[in-house]
Amino acid sequence: MIFDELQKIIETSIGEGEVSAFLKRNPSVVLQGVVRFGDGSCVVAEFPFGTEHRADFVALAPFSGGWEVHFIELEPPNERMFTNEGVMAKRLNKASSQVDSWRIFIEKNRETVLRDLARYAKEKDLIHGPRDTEPTCHVGWPLYHPKSWLHIHYDIVIGRRGDLSDRDIEAKSAFKKNHNTELMTYDRFIDAARKIQLQYTPQSFAQ
Repeated sequence: MIFDELQKIIETSIGEGEVSAFLKRNPSVVLQGVVRFGDGSCVVAEFPFGTEHRADFVALAPFSGGWEVHFIELEPPNERMFTNEGVMAKRLNKASSQVDSWRIFIEKNRETVLRDLARYAKEKDLIHGPRDTEPTCHVGWPLYHPKSWLHIHYDIVIGRRGDLSDRDIEAKSAFKKNHNTELMTYDRFIDAARKIQLQYTPQSFAQ
């Protein structure tokens, strides 16, 4: 089952490779884990933009006249977010710097990135497979429509919820405000997988 498989992978992995492979096979976990509003309908993996940047995953959720877009960076589930001194640990510090460079590039090359992402989603959507046309929002606008309202998010996934101290939790909560990046543990995906699995159990159909 999807929840049991993901939980085992996360509990035994020492890198992000196995988790990434699982999410490519089960992209609905990504949507369930990160999308706040909109109708999550598209996930792509290893989206390249510019000559130096590559997001592990991008999730797209259209609504009427706009999109929720998540650029996601995966780090190992066995890595800590913060040191005992309360500063960013090495892997998180590197990931944060990388996401900062993504943000700068996208802000400077917004239309090009959006057009490339729309084309990439058309060809490599993990939810629906290749499409005949680029994905559109609920009023038919493509991702790069000049009037489209975009909520662009940057997410770093690292570590486990149970490994966080009270000080870590406080720093994690403040990370979005201080760095304009959502910091989450892999338990977010575990929770998402649990919800998806419950939706498709025989008991749920019987009800």
